[in-house]
Amino acid sequence: MSFSFSSSGSTAPGEGRGFNFTVPGPPSPGDAPIFTFGLDPETARRVETNIALRTQLDATGIAFPVFQRFGDPEFAGEQAFSYLAHNDLLMSAASTCVIFRQWSAHYVRAYAFNRGRTGMPRRMTVDWRGHHQEIADVPMMMARIAPRFTNLRTVCLNKAGSGGWVDIDDAVVVTLARNCAALTDVDVSRCEKLTDTSIMALANGCVHVRRLNLLLCKKITDASVTYLTTQCSELTDLDVRFCRKLTVATLTAISRNCSGLLVFCFGYFGCASVTDESVSTLFAGCPKLTSIQLDGCASLTKVVLPDSIAEIREQAFNGCSSLASITVPDSVTSIGNCAFASCSSLTSITVPDSVTSIHRNAFWGCRSLTNPPQPRSR
Repeated sequence: MSFSFSSSGSTAPGEGRGFNFTVPGPPSPGDAPIFTFGLDPETARRVETNIALRTQLDATGIAFPVFQRFGDPEFAGEQAFSYLAHNDLLMSAASTCVIFRQWSAHYVRAYAFNRGRTGMPRRMTVDWRGHHQEIADVPMMMARIAPRFTNLRTVCLNKAGSGGWVDIDDAVVVTLARNCAALTDVDVSRCEKLTDTSIMALANGCVHVRRLNLLLCKKITDASVTYLTTQCSELTDLDVRFCRKLTVATLTAISRNCSGLLVFCFGYFGCASVTDESVSTLFAGCPKLTSIQLDGCASLTKVVLPDSIAEIREQAFNGCSSLASITVPDSVTSIGNCAFASCSSLTSITVPDSVTSIHRNAFWGCRSLTNPPQPRSR
């Protein structure tokens, strides 16, 4: 018999992502058969699940009603996370309950932090006005959870760092990296307290990472990102937008070490170090790139996109104020919102027939472009 729990939990609007896990449980040991005749399939499944849970629960000392509710897919995500965060259920059940022994080390695949979810460990802090407020104690939560989720594949902490009121700091990421070597998808965007320490920890501990979102991690530098590119050879998607300490050295490292990269997002307003030559080198070193963003790179004057590019994404060249000419290949099918916004020097662009979608604001603020391409829709 096997049980599949899948839930996004109860999340505040626009916050967090859910997690899915599958736990194979042993058949009931020689007990009387489970009779589900005449029940609809959903009710029958729940009856079987609850009986199996009761069988495994006998030696744990945990009240069955708690476990019974936990076994209901409607509540599984929220309840599981609440118990895990408090360390209550695992501490009493880990040595005797097959479900949690198997679940904790082998089957959980994705974890998402949502600051609005109930059951999180909390601590008091003082905000910028001097007011005391209770916030999630994320370092403690990660210290409790990460050692049990050794096969974790996906982690999303991005909403937690908004506003800087929740401590997603180096300690959180280091704990994660030390315990979760199987991570392939890491989102720590907007976690402004993170430094090179976090990136180095990910590079050393999570060498299979493929997708990494570091948007607005303002303290990281070229040194750690360069090291990351030498360690994480499977990297396919990297977002380092608005990391203001990064320079053209990051592009150079990616050109040398990330030949399998598919999506690369870089830049911030006032970024002057990225040149036409460095972008050409990037395209040569990353021949599989399908999407590129160079937001605010004010020194660019001419860009020739390679045939691998499939889209010109939203804000791809937004604020590239010196960009005068861009060549769009036939492989491109769409030009997104504000893709060339505020490219005030742009005078030449030829859009091929392959482009079936052009957002109406794609060329907003291109005052030197006398005949901008007209919006298109599929």
